[in-house]
Amino acid sequence: MVENTTIIKSIFVVLGGVLAIFAPTVPFLVICIFAACIDSITAWRLARRVKKKYPESKPHVKFESEKFFGIFSKMFILFSCIILSFLIDTYIFPMFDIYLANFVAGAFCIYEMWSILENESSENPRSWAKLLQKIMVNKASRYIEGLGEALEDLKKEDLCQ
Repeated sequence: MVENTTIIKSIFVVLGGVLAIFAPTVPFLVICIFAACIDSITAWRLARRVKKKYPESKPHVKFESEKFFGIFSKMFILFSCIILSFLIDTYIFPMFDIYLANFVAGAFCIYEMWSILENESSENPRSWAKLLQKIMVNKASRYIEGLGEALEDLKKEDLCQ
């Protein structure tokens, strides 16, 4: 009969081996989590600006479990892709220096940076924000129903001038 301590030691050896394989992906995961947190903070700031500018409407400024689940599932998929790309790069194509995990994490961070800029430039009166709004989406329409049509009308008026 095998002792319980031997089984526990075996479990920890296997877990340690798995963690050692995935350890090089930790910096990528941390950077991507940081980018997603900044995006969430800027989205919250945008919701506050919309609420201040349009007090008669009731924008969503509170924490919603559905949105949190969406962020959580997005991060799970991202982590899976980073780990998979690292394993492909390390074990399937070791003869090439492809750096797939770097590309996956970099693409996600560029996506998040774009979203951060959209959040910060939406409903912002500063000149740099107005310049960015010429090429970016105004995310304020996501917070208030009916605001999307009003923003489109304003853009048409601006283009006519």
